[in-house]
Amino acid sequence: ELTAKIKASEKYYSASVMSDGERVLFYLIAQTLVAPENSIIVIDEPELHLHKAIMQSLWEKLIIEREDCAFVFMTHDVEFASRINNSKKIWLKEYLGNQTWEWKEINSDDSIPEDLLLELIGSRRNVLFVEGETGSWHFKLYQILFPDYLVVPCGSCRNVIDYTKSFKNQTLISGHIEVFGIIDRDRRNDAEITNLATDNIVVLDVAEVENLFCKEKAIDFIIDVQLKTDEKESILQNCKTKLFERFKNEQEEQINLFLLEELKFHINRIDKKKLDEWKDCVDLDIIKAELEVKFAEILTTQNYDELLKYYNRKNLYKEIESELNLKKDEFPNFL
Repeated sequence: ELTAKIKASEKYYSASVMSDGERVLFYLIAQTLVAPENSIIVIDEPELHLHKAIMQSLWEKLIIEREDCAFVFMTHDVEFASRINNSKKIWLKEYLGNQTWEWKEINSDDSIPEDLLLELIGSRRNVLFVEGETGSWHFKLYQILFPDYLVVPCGSCRNVIDYTKSFKNQTLISGHIEVFGIIDRDRRNDAEITNLATDNIVVLDVAEVENLFCKEKAIDFIIDVQLKTDEKESILQNCKTKLFERFKNEQEEQINLFLLEELKFHINRIDKKKLDEWKDCVDLDIIKAELEVKFAEILTTQNYDELLKYYNRKNLYKEIESELNLKKDEFPNFL
């Protein structure tokens, strides 16, 4: 009978009192070690009953111990699959019946992290790349708005753009998975937005995702639920006035930030060996004058949608929480 001993004790215990994980562990070790020389060892779902840390370490050691054998792992664990070094990854796309499978070998490249590629393939859902991290407003909001998509937070907008372009051109998933990206407008010009659309990258019609919380419909909803008052129009106007006043006080800073982004945009499009050519690509004085006119028009007409479109200010909603009888930082979660 198989028995085991705890390191810190002299007492042994039998297999009959072992956990499922312990029994599976000993079984896999034994079967691997006694397999005939030059065998093909097929492991079906190595993740069953074993903790990830143990599973990874176990198979790394057994693969080294049985270098004469070929190991085939059938797994749903993306992390495990991606961490098996120097191995071929096979995607079983579909069972066609009559013992026939449609499959493809996965060949990642430097622009696509292999673990991410495996995750997307394994999900079998259309993909939406977004800014931020897991738990950010981007991630939380888009999960609600796009329940049929696998929402993947990528950190920066640059990552969203790069991943969307790379996966869109990945022949491996062509025809099986659609890939999109969605990013904040920030200070992008119309030409850049149009160009991004050709690569399935959608740009918000507000400067920051948090500006969506300041949309009239969002404020109306909170007034109805939280305040239950007939003074809706007055409260809504107070919220708008606060945001217009702050925008007015920050016009110069906002314009300078716009100019900086415009400069970056043009520099990134020219030959890096000829950086002085940016002067021939963009006239910052003209752009500044245009922005001054645009900002003045927003303030004169009190165009609220245009304010949210051009006003880059993180957590703008914090300016109006008190008007809606909300506690500090309560706005997004409440909504």
